[in-house]
Amino acid sequence: MRQIIAVFAAVAALLTGCSPERIQDRAYLRSAAVDSGKVTFEFFEGEPMTVPAEDLAEALREAELASGRKIFTGYTELIVLGNCPAKSVLGEMLTVWRVSPECIVLGSSGSAGELLTEATGELLEGSAKLAAGRGDSPESGIITVLSRLLSEKNTAELPLADSRGVCGTITICGD
Repeated sequence: MRQIIAVFAAVAALLTGCSPERIQDRAYLRSAAVDSGKVTFEFFEGEPMTVPAEDLAEALREAELASGRKIFTGYTELIVLGNCPAKSVLGEMLTVWRVSPECIVLGSSGSAGELLTEATGELLEGSAKLAAGRGDSPESGIITVLSRLLSEKNTAELPLADSRGVCGTITICGD
């Protein structure tokens, strides 16, 4: 009987999803800015980091190596798009990185990485929510933007941001 209880306890522990990794051993991604050939990461704690990469998986690996910590992307609040293939980037972020479905997407007319390091993700996200609430810019949750890019029109309108916040709108095309 004791053996059966021990086996059930061991199975239950394995199925809970608990791991020996501690919360403080992870870096929690707040915002990401994607440009052609590089990705800038902004974490809830610490300084932003830019890594060269040909794709998002490589960027994540490079950032984990550089930071020495596993990066958790599930709490990501903001994605800033620069010169990059929007449809494939957002699709990969949603399905592979598993960013939050409430994650906001902004457009940048210049370097998205420079924009994210000049202004904080918190400022950009707050500005986007405020502009959408006032009706000055469209809702730009990742699900909404990706749905528009996958529609027949193959375009989506995004809030355009500069270092002070949302300053207009920009229309992007799918790949």
